[in-house]
Amino acid sequence: GGIFPISSSTGKADYEPIQRTADTFCINISNYLPFRYFLLNILILCQRVPYPPNKGEKIRTYFQIEHLLEKSHKVSICTPAHNQEDVESIKSLSAIKNVLIVFEKMGHSLPRLIIGLLTFKALSISNFYSGHLQRKLDQLIKDQKFDTILCTSSSMAEYIFKSHSIKNNSVTLMMDFMDLDSDKWKQYSKSSSWPMKWIYTREARILAKYESKIQTAFNHCFFISQNEIDLFNNQPAPTQHLHVLGYGIITIYFFPSDNSPDNIYPLFIFTGVMDYIPNVVAVLWFIVQAWDLIIK
Repeated sequence: GGIFPISSSTGKADYEPIQRTADTFCINISNYLPFRYFLLNILILCQRVPYPPNKGEKIRTYFQIEHLLEKSHKVSICTPAHNQEDVESIKSLSAIKNVLIVFEKMGHSLPRLIIGLLTFKALSISNFYSGHLQRKLDQLIKDQKFDTILCTSSSMAEYIFKSHSIKNNSVTLMMDFMDLDSDKWKQYSKSSSWPMKWIYTREARILAKYESKIQTAFNHCFFISQNEIDLFNNQPAPTQHLHVLGYGIITIYFFPSDNSPDNIYPLFIFTGVMDYIPNVVAVLWFIVQAWDLIIK
């Protein structure tokens, strides 16, 4: 999976969605700059280190970064590092793409989760927040004049809301929600028993309010599909400036073979980590709802 959808008419990769993202950067600050055509200084706040691009959000963010660099924009990255493997991945990404990456090793998550409970914050917000990384980020913003800051997932918005360097800055803020996380936790709560049912219900309620706060404060917000936007629009608070930025397949790497596979029977594969509940539900749905119809 990558970030470029496939055109149904040509069968080729459609690069328009990510190009629209890059164009949106330009359009929304063009009134404040003296030239119509310019290069941008972009900061990307990543929930996970976007390298190697081997799963969902990492793939999406990595190819966004790659595309923006190919367009000659300047890109810097700020991200928490959750383990030594993340630190090594940061070094590799910085060397490969020649980008500045500011990071902080997070340590054990339990203290952050306890703080989240005691301060009535969503656990997914407190789990990715670090005061040390906040100070590094604020210094980075002071040192560089960023045109745009792109957050990948709602958890990274906390760094924006707590930043002392952004308050008097005309930077354009963009949020790549990807999924509507509050709805995910709501679904988890329906199929869970106590105490996880209570935790998931709490997370869904607090995060829904936080997501509304984000879409009010940020200039543009992205979801992976119109279905996610429709879910967001069901909330009582008014919504605006929401855009679809879908997933797809990188056809440079994944394409139909010229030769038919030498199999006695058709083979099917589901790609995705199976410790993630939506993937498990998807496979079960496929087996129950679709498999018999395919066989028939």
